[in-house]
Amino acid sequence: FHRPVVFVTGKGDIPTSVRAMKAGAIDFLTKPVKEQDLIEALSRAEARDAKSRRIQSELETMQAKLKRLTPREHEVLTHVVAGRLNKQIAGDLGIAERTVKAQRAQVMAKLGATNAAELGRIAAQLHERVLGVALVFRLDDLGLVRGLEDAEFGELGIGDEIGVRPG
Repeated sequence: FHRPVVFVTGKGDIPTSVRAMKAGAIDFLTKPVKEQDLIEALSRAEARDAKSRRIQSELETMQAKLKRLTPREHEVLTHVVAGRLNKQIAGDLGIAERTVKAQRAQVMAKLGATNAAELGRIAAQLHERVLGVALVFRLDDLGLVRGLEDAEFGELGIGDEIGVRPG
């Protein structure tokens, strides 16, 4: 976990500022620094730090919930998120539909989801945070792909809604 950095220097040349930004500085200020500019930069850094810590905490909570799933429940989750019906999942996995319903209920209870759409949102958020990308998820093992609508991305946070469509 990296804390945000506000870089303040007396020798503000372009190569130095580029290196500082590439190294993760969120702001680059040259001396003498106006008090208001410093306060605003520190405010932005503090806000970014708080958001990063919140996201990290939420990720750890979601990962802990995901670790509680059995291997079979992981399989069922993958199929549910792909939009498969219970009957299709049962056929794919070679188990009874009643078993799929029970495992699906277990997955939803363990992840704190109330419906399949919420399961999809949880899976997408986990994928995004673990890989650090905004793409929702790719289910190559099932031959199914979900992608994003053409859109501009700002900073996506946990709980942010993004449109998905079958790939």
